[in-house]
Amino acid sequence: MADDNPPPPLILAPRTTTQILHQTTTIFYSTHHHVRIFLILSFLLFSSRVSIENLTHHLITSFVDNNHEIESLLSRFQPINTTTTTSHQLTQFGILEDDNELDHQYGFRSVEIIKNENDTDTIINNATDTMLTNFEDHELKTLMSFIWEIVISHLLIFLACACLHTWVHGVVFVVVVNDFLNRQDRSEHALWPGALLGSRRLAWLVFLRWGVRYVMSLVLGCWFFKQVVDPYLQIKIMVRLMFMPFSTVSPWVEGFEPEFFRFIVAWFLFDILVSFGYFSLHAWVAMADRPRRTRRGVIEEGCHLLSLMSEPAINLKLLEVLGCDWFVGHILPHILGKVHADMILCNLEVYFMVAWMMHYVSVKSKDAALNGQRFGRRELEVMVE
Repeated sequence: MADDNPPPPLILAPRTTTQILHQTTTIFYSTHHHVRIFLILSFLLFSSRVSIENLTHHLITSFVDNNHEIESLLSRFQPINTTTTTSHQLTQFGILEDDNELDHQYGFRSVEIIKNENDTDTIINNATDTMLTNFEDHELKTLMSFIWEIVISHLLIFLACACLHTWVHGVVFVVVVNDFLNRQDRSEHALWPGALLGSRRLAWLVFLRWGVRYVMSLVLGCWFFKQVVDPYLQIKIMVRLMFMPFSTVSPWVEGFEPEFFRFIVAWFLFDILVSFGYFSLHAWVAMADRPRRTRRGVIEEGCHLLSLMSEPAINLKLLEVLGCDWFVGHILPHILGKVHADMILCNLEVYFMVAWMMHYVSVKSKDAALNGQRFGRRELEVMVE
């Protein structure tokens, strides 16, 4: 029967990186319908990127860098110089006087020292309590407003990034599968169903990925910038770390260049590990098999498929990191300007989504063949049901 025949070789043939990229380019530019949809997705990513960049830089500039009132409030939490304070108090109480005046035969001064040390601790504690409670109402409101606006803005950006990437992956999935099945639906028949499908099947993995990146940015930041003791600098670094996973902002602080470069290297390697090991291929496993697999099963299946065709996967990730993130993200802005570079970057981001989808279909076909199973038209149709 016709329905039992396997799909054409064009669908499942790509095995090498070159073949996968060739098939990706064919799908990407095969019809005006595909070009229009992928341009819409690129524009959505570009608009989101520009909006998040502007909001992030506005928050950091307005609420952190140029907010002298916050800087003044945080200066009250400057670490107390315990050596100077203690020496001053001990001198005041006659402890650090000339050693010649001490008569060690009788031991009276030793009792006095113990007494004065207790008094010194009491004075320091009282000074600290006074510093913490000496905020006026309007100053406390300013500080709470600052914290509230940073937290709310960060939460909105987190939700926007996660939801948008969920929808874009869903639309790419529907478009590619429909192309395999020779379906030529209109744009609106791919955008809305794809967004809904992505929301149902992929939302948990996207939120997990962004959540892990956010937590690790804070953990790495706390580790590499632990020598920063100034409260105002700590807040500046922490706010930048909060927004770093969603924008190009970096926690660079003058005077801590070595710590910054070590942090950037660690963050770069960690981001590649998370993206490659737990998202690049796993996203399409979740899109295709989520109704039949648990979340743990999706992770295990993704790792299994990566092991079957690891060389093309590594090559794709290297091309994506070096060509997309490094060259287009950091070098091209100096040549074409940031706006044009961001437009190209978002277009390449969609392109590599299609490439990873092609890699998934190819390795899934290979896995089915190794297990004596079939992977053809019916299996593709089930994916978008």
